Amino acid sequence: MERIESKAALIERFGKKGSLMDADLGFLDLSGMDFSGLDLSGTNFSGSILRQAIFDEANLENSYTQDSFFQEASFKGANLQHAFFQRVRMDDCVFDGARLENAKFFLSQLERASFRNANLNRGDLQGSDLTLADFSGTPLQRVNFRECELKDAKFIGCDLRGADFRKTNLPDAVFQDVQTTNTLYYGRSPWDGHLTAQDNLSEKLVTYDGE
Repeated sequence: MERIESKAALIERFGKKGSLMDADLGFLDLSGMDFSGLDLSGTNFSGSILRQAIFDEANLENSYTQDSFFQEASFKGANLQHAFFQRVRMDDCVFDGARLENAKFFLSQLERASFRNANLNRGDLQGSDLTLADFSGTPLQRVNFRECELKDAKFIGCDLRGADFRKTNLPDAVFQDVQTTNTLYYGRSPWDGHLTAQDNLSEKLVTYDGE
């Protein structure tokens, strides 16, 4: 796997007018690279190693990634709307304040990831491992958590309206000050016994299916 040593070399080789928009950065070693503020929209990172890379305030809208390694990468304040990740290692990644609307993380490893004060509305995390992930202060309307591992995850001050928690593993997950109208789950709701932002719990509309 080819190692690219500097951002300047990467832009010179793969960029267009100083931008990496729609670039193919697959199967490269880009560990520790600083992509802060760059336009990476539509970029392909499949098969690459990006451990401890920095994407703060970068634009990764519609980017595409499969079978890659992003452990300890930082995406603070980044735009990841409609980004696609599948079978990606993203343990200890930081997405604080990021825009993640309609982003997809399928079958990915996101243990201890931080999503504090991000926006993940309509995101899809199906089948991912989110053990110890922190979603504090994050809008999570209509997020798909189906078949996720959410052991010890934190949902504090979250808007979970319409989110799907069916077939998830939720031992010791923390739900506090959450909104849960139209949230889907099987059996006893995981937030029973915790505080909720709703004054009238009769308005909490829970849906079951036969799957």
